[in-house]
Amino acid sequence: MAHQHDRLEAVIFTPTDWHLLRKCPSPVWMVKDQPWPEGGKALVAVNLASEEPYHNALNEKLVKETIELAEQVNHTEVHLVGAYPVTPINIAIELPEFDPSVYNDAIRGNICWQ
Repeated sequence: MAHQHDRLEAVIFTPTDWHLLRKCPSPVWMVKDQPWPEGGKALVAVNLASEEPYHNALNEKLVKETIELAEQVNHTEVHLVGAYPVTPINIAIELPEFDPSVYNDAIRGNICWQ
């Protein structure tokens, strides 16, 4: 399965694509070599789990700019994706009283988008 995944990545993403996604100081709008469909979909990834203030500003910038661009490109539908840290296994092992569901609920409670 990993081998197929590696081939898929090689077809879809080049080292330049990955470098842009990871290091570009501005939002990156990746497209394909075909006309953009009316009502197409765009995905913007935001970091909701960070406690760093600059991430909130970056998240807002990414969402705002994606929505603005999407309105100009065939009324593209914008979707947000984010992730939060999973329960640290070492804590669960070292602290028998640790309750992963309480941890997960606390993480979810700290992540809200307005």
